[in-house]
Amino acid sequence: MRRFTYQDDDGTHVVTEQGIKDGYFIYWQQEMKKVGKEHLISFDSCIEDWVAVNWALELPPNEDLVN
Repeated sequence: MRRFTYQDDDGTHVVTEQGIKDGYFIYWQQEMKKVGKEHLISFDSCIEDWVAVNWALELPPNEDLVN
């Protein structure tokens, strides 16, 4: 499973694909439908948008974040 890291005012966070699916995918689908972009809905597209919105980076497999 892919993991992503991003920073905000509370620090550095690591989120899995499952975390994005559980916390963002339904909202993202609804917003895509509102703007008439149903044909672009896929989980991979959702991940791409989430990464862009959060300025996130994908972590290499099995690599922990090092401070």
